[in-house]
Order: sequence, then C-alpha cells, then structure tokens
Amino acid sequence: MDSMRVVLSQRQVVGPYGDLRDALEAGYVEFLERHGLIPHPVSNALRDPAAYLADFGRIDGVILTGGNDVCPAEYGEEEIAEGDFSPPRDRTERALLDEALRREIPVLGICRGMQFMNVYFGGRVVQDVPRQTGREGHPPAVDHAVEIVDERMSEWLGGRTVEVNSYHNQAVSEEGLASALKPFAVEPKAGLIEGFYHPELPIAGVQFHPERRPEGDFASSRLIAAFRDRALYWKRR
Repeated sequence: MDSMRVVLSQRQVVGPYGDLRDALEAGYVEFLERHGLIPHPVSNALRDPAAYLADFGRIDGVILTGGNDVCPAEYGEEEIAEGDFSPPRDRTERALLDEALRREIPVLGICRGMQFMNVYFGGRVVQDVPRQTGREGHPPAVDHAVEIVDERMSEWLGGRTVEVNSYHNQAVSEEGLASALKPFAVEPKAGLIEGFYHPELPIAGVQFHPERRPEGDFASSRLIAAFRDRALYWKRR
C-alpha cells in the first residue's frame, strides 16, 4: 500500500522575543510514520491557506492536532478564563476544514482539533472543565476509561470500554455537541464527549492523544488504521 499524505495543523507558540512560531510535537510525526502516513505540517502564518492547499497537490487526509485553545469568539462566548488562544490557528484550521469538505478528504481531530471541529459545525466548548462542571477534570498523563457508545467503533476496538490518556482543561460536553455530530465515546461521570463523528462526512475526532499512547497501543493503532484505510467513519460513501 502506498503511503498516505496528510496535512497537519500546528500549535502556535510565542518565542522568547515575542516572535510567533509554529510547533509540532515530534510524537505526531513518529506515530504517523509508524502507521504509513507521511505528515506535512501547515503554517499558521500563511495568508491564504486555501491557495496553499490548492497548490499542494494530492492530499489524502487532514489531521487537526492538539495545543492552543479555541477562541471563545468562534462560538459566540466571552472569555471566562485566561487561555492559550491563537486566532491565526483558528483561521488556518477553518480553511483546512473548508478544503477538506470541498474535496471530501478524511479529517481526524485530536484534542483541541476535535474541539475546533465541534465549533466549526456549530457547537461550543467548555472553557474551564473544573469551573464549569464542578469536576477537577482528568490529571495530565493519567489514563482513564471511556465508554464506547457506537456499535461500529465498539466492534472495531473489540470492546465497550477503552483506556485513554488526558491532556486537556477544555472539552466538549454532551450539551455543547454540534447537532450535526454524533458521539461514539463518552466519559459518563463528567458528561464529556471523548469521540464523535459526522454521519454524512468522512470526519471524526477524539479528545485523547493517540500519539502519546505507548507504542503498540491497540485502540490508538486501530483508530489511525481506520483513518488511513478510509474505514469506519472515514469510509468512502
């Protein structure tokens, strides 16, 4: 099988002299290459991301990565806490999604990427999980169980419960999920969505970080294999 070319969004960070920089965790590159995907990061500094993608040539997939917070203005809310916001990244990811939908390219959202996809389709984000839900959220790097509520994903993963990691203080709640999207994984204690998909488009996202799971992790390998092979939610229609 030929390698799959995927474009990735990147975190935007401020350098030591106030300069804006794009940053992509090495774990994404290592994880994707292990599963036969060739990553091509997209800069947040592009004036016209759509034109860049048009000139890029063949694109087999789009991955919206983790890092940064979605600007509350994107879903019509005021900031309730100081966040790691990046309007240029919001603009870039919106352009990536526009182009992916236009070309019917599969999209995978990871952590913040999943949250932005929810906002793109009209949903909203829980800005501060402890403050807004009364729960402390999930300690970083501590595994926790999620419930698989979609039969197809349950069969794909071989069970109704999966252990995942957690590196987020923002989330998508059941109440804030866009009406166009359907959940496939939930954290029932906090009422948070851990995975969703679009029933008509090749789009799905997860709250956890498969690239930070141990090498050989079954759920992460099966998830990226479905995305790579256009199976499950990314199946050609």
